Amino acid sequence: MNKTLKKKEKTNSNGITLIALVITIIVLLILAGVTINLTLGENGIFRTAEMAGKNYTQAQEQELAGIANFENEINNIIAGTGNNSGSGTDTPMESEIMETE
Repeated sequence: MNKTLKKKEKTNSNGITLIALVITIIVLLILAGVTINLTLGENGIFRTAEMAGKNYTQAQEQELAGIANFENEINNIIAGTGNNSGSGTDTPMESEIMETE
């Protein structure tokens, strides 16, 4: 009888049980589903990165347009064709330039 108990203990202690294997697979499937949803979902990482890229491009275009406008204003002021009427609508940079003249 002692030998049969040792055989049962030995067979039960080897390997992974089917229940543990099924639970592990279910947990992995849940984690995979959550990961896929976070990366490809409506507010996922890829969509957020795409929107950030578009916002960056728009901000860059706006900044370049603003710089071009300021450059034109500066050139007009230097050439004497700018708006120097003193109406109070000058930009801060124009006001500083006119004060130094």
